[in-house]
Amino acid sequence: MSADEPPEQAAEEPGKPGPGAQRAARITLFVVGTLAVWGIVAALPEIAYVIVGILGCLGWQRIHAWWVHRHEDDEPAGAAPDVAAALWAVAGTGRSVLLTELRDELGVGDAKVVRALLGEAGVPVRSGVRTVAGNGPGVHRDDLPAPPPPRLASPESGVGAGQEPTPTPTTEALGLAGVVVKDGSETSRRYRIR
Repeated sequence: MSADEPPEQAAEEPGKPGPGAQRAARITLFVVGTLAVWGIVAALPEIAYVIVGILGCLGWQRIHAWWVHRHEDDEPAGAAPDVAAALWAVAGTGRSVLLTELRDELGVGDAKVVRALLGEAGVPVRSGVRTVAGNGPGVHRDDLPAPPPPRLASPESGVGAGQEPTPTPTTEALGLAGVVVKDGSETSRRYRIR
């Protein structure tokens, strides 16, 4: 192939099959493979279940991959990470935070991305801070934003204000092999037989 020859002419070199020949070879292989599988199924009909299972699995994988690829662009970009919460998660008791520590906490690939996120959040970055992990560019403890509000813990018993607690079920033996399960919502009654 010479340098002056366009790429279309290079594909039509003698000895290399063209796209039509490749398509014909694929169709021929498909027909031969289908006839071979048909012969095996005719000889051993139980094999049909295995073949149908394999083809169904391969078909499902291709459809699923196509569906995911088709809808990748439809999904909105991920929400921006909460920089303040990540800063306080790394800072702990109010120490300075290196950009590399914050990068690892946020799970982003580059310190430049961390700088951009901090810039969007309005948090200044200093060229040198001291931390237990080392020295380098980061956020000084005086520049940390206000800590995020604490999350309210759910009640341990699951009972809101003004509600009665749900009684726990109890069991009582009945004879040699029986058991009576009481959920506790009923008051127990005892009757005397005279």
